[in-house]
Amino acid sequence: MRAFVVLFLVGCSHEPVVVDPPADAFVGELCSSEPGTANVTAQVVGPTRVYDHAFGGGILNGASGSPITLKLVLANQSPVSPGCASPGENCGSDVLVAKIDVLASGSELGGHDANVFDVLGFSAPGTLTITAWSNPFDASPGHIAGSLSASTEAIAIQGTFDTVFCVEMLGVPL
Repeated sequence: MRAFVVLFLVGCSHEPVVVDPPADAFVGELCSSEPGTANVTAQVVGPTRVYDHAFGGGILNGASGSPITLKLVLANQSPVSPGCASPGENCGSDVLVAKIDVLASGSELGGHDANVFDVLGFSAPGTLTITAWSNPFDASPGHIAGSLSASTEAIAIQGTFDTVFCVEMLGVPL
């Protein structure tokens, strides 16, 4: 999304000046969550990282009842930009994302294969287990709770989450 700022110089005969913000500037609402909505640790390189804020997001892949592409964003601060659910995004904070490509309607509860990554570039296969679910596309804001685990030889991630969905992180393709 691009925004333009128009400055009018009062008392001058100059044309309006249009300032185009940088491409990575976020214009819009941020997602907020309370501390304690997550308790996830990640041992990657250096000290163990702790994520205590969870944000739910996703894309509805069709009409109501269709599968959802689910993204669970974990951060060590709040608020975050809704764009923080994508690799390479400049989030302004340390975030971890668990993504389920196809979460079928009616089978949300239980364990699901997930790709777990951070915005700096690491990625690991994992399991996102959903223990409580309220579909955000059926009843806003929706709710998700459960646990996350992922590991490789160099990465160990584990913990729990319990949060509502961030409306700004939800979408329906046109």
